[in-house]
Amino acid sequence: MAFNSLFFIFAFLPLALALYRYVPGQMVKNAILVLMGYIFYAWANPVNLLLIVLMTCINFVIVNDWENKSDQKVTVSFILTLILNVLVLGMYRYTNQFIDLINYFFELKIGSVELAFPFGLSFFTLSSISYMADVYRGKCYVQENLINYALYVSFFGKIGSGPIVQYADTEDALADHPMTKELMAKGSAKFIRGLVKKVLLADQLGLFVKALTGNTTMLGSWLMAIGFMLQLYFDFSGYSDMAIGIGNMFGFDWKENFDHPYTATSIREFWRKWHISLYEWFKDYIYIPLGGSRIKASLYIQVVLLIFVLSGIWHGSNLTFLVWGVYFGILVIFERYFFHKILDKSKKFSHFYTLLLVLFGWVFFMSKDMNAALETFSYMFGMGKGIADLSSLFALRTYIVILLLSILFCTNFYAKLETLIIKKYKNKSILVNLLLYLLLFVVSVACIVGSTYNPFLYFAF
Repeated sequence: MAFNSLFFIFAFLPLALALYRYVPGQMVKNAILVLMGYIFYAWANPVNLLLIVLMTCINFVIVNDWENKSDQKVTVSFILTLILNVLVLGMYRYTNQFIDLINYFFELKIGSVELAFPFGLSFFTLSSISYMADVYRGKCYVQENLINYALYVSFFGKIGSGPIVQYADTEDALADHPMTKELMAKGSAKFIRGLVKKVLLADQLGLFVKALTGNTTMLGSWLMAIGFMLQLYFDFSGYSDMAIGIGNMFGFDWKENFDHPYTATSIREFWRKWHISLYEWFKDYIYIPLGGSRIKASLYIQVVLLIFVLSGIWHGSNLTFLVWGVYFGILVIFERYFFHKILDKSKKFSHFYTLLLVLFGWVFFMSKDMNAALETFSYMFGMGKGIADLSSLFALRTYIVILLLSILFCTNFYAKLETLIIKKYKNKSILVNLLLYLLLFVVSVACIVGSTYNPFLYFAF
């Protein structure tokens, strides 16, 4: 089940809202949300529900037992439980890579294992680690209510692809998150904005990228890479907006997950604006504990590379993700020690530089393997079949409006538009905005009805 499906929009979400609104007592309301989260999670593959329920119970019981242990035993328990959670993620993500290594070093012929990657496991794992680490470091208390803890890790608004809400940031809200008119209005608007990003922009950009896949001309390769760059942003930020909006509807007020990352003027700034919850997770649980910016240069370089390597392998088992992580890690290091003075001199140059290097990074991210990535780079730099062909020119002409709108909405244009509406219509601005959102919602639903199902790209992670 996905946020952009008609069943979710017109059946699952309204039912969840109605049950949450009318059942008595916060604990019963939370239990309803846990149940709806499990139904949402099990929709594609019911078998995977056993894993998340089992890991939820294991983590809950282990952490609750810390109150009866000495500090030394708590440390050992924390490390072992951390390893367990990482191993479960690694088992699904890297089993076949591990088998290939065994076969190579011991000259065996063990066959590959088909393990379907459970929906949302990566995000569930980071949420679980956040809870354990926050309790271990004394940032929050042990959660003694299993339903509240299960709600934190399995709420259907964020279990699929985040945002990665740190436990300490939502501890108090788990016990009391009333549904209010203000948050309902805010959440509904946020959900519609995300739906528009997904349906009207990301899905159309996906068709553009598909039309250019396999094109070996210079123009076609550049357009495909740019199209994917835009598609990924609107697809993932659209999902994040919808997830945050759903959270608002049920009384949670989460931080933004994207802050117009393509307006960044450095790679370091880009990563402070892109997938903010993942950036903050690595910062709070790895970067700062290892010393942060206070450590000497040689150790800082190792920590930054470690974080980006972990980010790469967290996204997937292909070598392309590892290269993608190392690539950005090296760029961040070089900016800190060599490029920052150059970037400070010209905002236009630094913006162009950032967009270009981010684009190259997405080529690794979108490629099925390193050969495909290197081929795309070779075509982009003129080693394919000419500068352009009819298919690349036709794709550009067909989707030029979508491309221009996408570029425009990568900026804070919509916020400026809302401000303009408020200034122009004053007291009537609320009504004008409401009509605009309703129109966008109707158009988005019409597009969903008239198209095939398009899953979110980040469901693969």
